[in-house]
Amino acid sequence: MSNTHPLAVAILEAIGGNAVRDLVVLAAMSVPCWQVETQVRENYGAHTWEGKGECPQYWKNKGGSTYMLIGVDESTAYDLITRDIERCDEYFEIHAISVTQCKGDTLSWFECAQLEDEGCINYPERRYVAGQGWTWAVPMAEAQAHRRYVLDTVPADQRWW
Repeated sequence: MSNTHPLAVAILEAIGGNAVRDLVVLAAMSVPCWQVETQVRENYGAHTWEGKGECPQYWKNKGGSTYMLIGVDESTAYDLITRDIERCDEYFEIHAISVTQCKGDTLSWFECAQLEDEGCINYPERRYVAGQGWTWAVPMAEAQAHRRYVLDTVPADQRWW
């Protein structure tokens, strides 16, 4: 443990038991995380617009996405939302409609649904991890725990996967 931060060593010594697992859980709970839900809108009126005069307005809602911002404070989360997620022009809009604080290893409802239906996550949400940038990686410990729960609650003869 010579390369381990002194605070981590102190925590490992203090909690005992399965210290590594407990430390990972503790770290995931204490890392600030923000789950951002977006609404996407498309201006169908802009498809026939030639760029002159005022653009026709015929907006339609087109769904949305979930983004996870992990290890950032509130002001950094706001900056990421306004700089990297939201978009607004004559043709297309993406707006954050919900920002919720959560645990660092939280899975979105869509990722949980994939695990329950397919047994794996084929389409992960986009995540921003402090110090690493944007990624499509899924916190595997949470995914495996959720999958074990699903596998334990669905009898083997009733699974379709």
